[in-house]
Amino acid sequence: MLLARHEESTSSNPQSGASTTVSASIEPPPDTGVLTTVLAPETTTSPPPPTSMTLPTAIAIPAYFQPVPLWDMMLNAVRTAKPSAPRIVLAVMNPASGPGAVADAGYLRVLEDARALGIRVFGYVATGYGARLTVLDDIASYQRFYGITDIFFDESPIECLWLQSVYAPWLATVHANGGQTVVNPGRAPERCWADAADIVVTFEGSFLAYATHIPPPWMAAFEPSKFWNIVYAVPTESLATVSQLPAGRGSGLLYATDDVLPNPYDNLPATLSVTTAPTLTLPIPALPIPTFPIPDAVVTVSTSSVMLGPSPPFSTP
Repeated sequence: MLLARHEESTSSNPQSGASTTVSASIEPPPDTGVLTTVLAPETTTSPPPPTSMTLPTAIAIPAYFQPVPLWDMMLNAVRTAKPSAPRIVLAVMNPASGPGAVADAGYLRVLEDARALGIRVFGYVATGYGARLTVLDDIASYQRFYGITDIFFDESPIECLWLQSVYAPWLATVHANGGQTVVNPGRAPERCWADAADIVVTFEGSFLAYATHIPPPWMAAFEPSKFWNIVYAVPTESLATVSQLPAGRGSGLLYATDDVLPNPYDNLPATLSVTTAPTLTLPIPALPIPTFPIPDAVVTVSTSSVMLGPSPPFSTP
């Protein structure tokens, strides 16, 4: 299923409720534009170890909303969380259904705060189930505008054919840049995707569908922190208890929201829309958190907004 993207326009992305399956008989696009020059990896540091390993579930958020006020509210939930509560360890930024044409000053501010709080931020990239030829451009733009090398690949197929012929160079580019990768087919793909990507979204759907979701047996060979479940349309009274389900479904990362279709990612869930700590009581898997310098930028001022653009020229080391 295609994750709803942050909306810069008035339209929203359709939600189908299930991943689009691409037939193996379809030939992949001829030229994927593999990037031959990669950026040097940045130095990484690690957050504190988890406080418990009873249920290896932590919070990962598709944060497809504006920095003000929702990113600020999300970060404040981390600042005010009780020591026994899980931190938000991962968030996906999506300024304009991707990185956009220029850097956004609001995101530059909240990214600095997120890194200081130990949240690993991934950049959203739509892949069109292997059909988009500008994926590498988006990867480069996230690093140029925001210092982001971790990438969330949405609209991923489930078949190994597409991984080998199209996605492997994209994943390799991110890893060569020192980043981590998330692939989102919206449901459990073939096992090869778990071998290639750092994190796999094995479920994206409604609370009702999640109640009967059964993960494939091959997931048991991996650590739960490899997998992420995204659940929307959760009744508000069930937001706290739904966090107990992922452990039985082999997932170590969870996002549960009471937001609903057509865009369940344009707001925070009720448990995070307040200044107090989330009610979940689950531990945090350790993920290395990269630190990046904020790139130099040119400020462009208009009568309606202030946007930041990269300082030309930009060149790889």
